[in-house]
Amino acid sequence: MNVADPSFVTFSINVNRYIYEGDLDGALRLIGDYMKKNKLTASIEAVVTIPLDDRAGGSPPSVQ
Repeated sequence: MNVADPSFVTFSINVNRYIYEGDLDGALRLIGDYMKKNKLTASIEAVVTIPLDDRAGGSPPSVQ
């Protein structure tokens, strides 16, 4: 991974665009695809820090 590589810059812009638009799932999909393509892994400690978007499941159980 070379941050000066134009393809990495494009990847980074796309991830940031998804985050800016509030599409965390889209950003995580791009990151996951990039990691698979480049045979990268993440520790469980890193994975558990990813925030979950609880809006995807509708209203919280206490509101239903």
